[in-house]
Amino acid sequence: MSDAGRYTREQLEAEARSHLAYWQPALLLLEWDIRLEVVDKPAEESKFAAASTQPDRELRLAVIRFWLDFWSGQRESTSDWGGPRYQSVEATLVHELLHVRLAEEDAYMEWARKRVFGTVQGDEWEEARETAINLLARSLVALRKRA
Repeated sequence: MSDAGRYTREQLEAEARSHLAYWQPALLLLEWDIRLEVVDKPAEESKFAAASTQPDRELRLAVIRFWLDFWSGQRESTSDWGGPRYQSVEATLVHELLHVRLAEEDAYMEWARKRVFGTVQGDEWEEARETAINLLARSLVALRKRA
């Protein structure tokens, strides 16, 4: 992170790539083609996020997009992760990689959610899932730092 806590496109991409080199094998994702992009602004559905990914299970391809407007300090997040001073590129990358890792389980989890809970709203389910992934990502990064 730069001294002001704000990233340039080059800094953000370099840091994300360096963490990907560690975390892709650590999370057993070597069979996936994982690409990183730094995008100026997010699409409307991602406007509260620092990054996003849409894994394609069939192609084993995931493009992780980091939103430069967030990491450069132009936009504040309203998510539970807060702004850049509370969120690390590494934890964000791990969060997105966990989405990739869990992509194969998502279909089963969706079936189980409907079967067990029936009427649980999609937003409530998504919030619970995101909270769990946030906790896992932060914990994994903390464990790496202790090693």
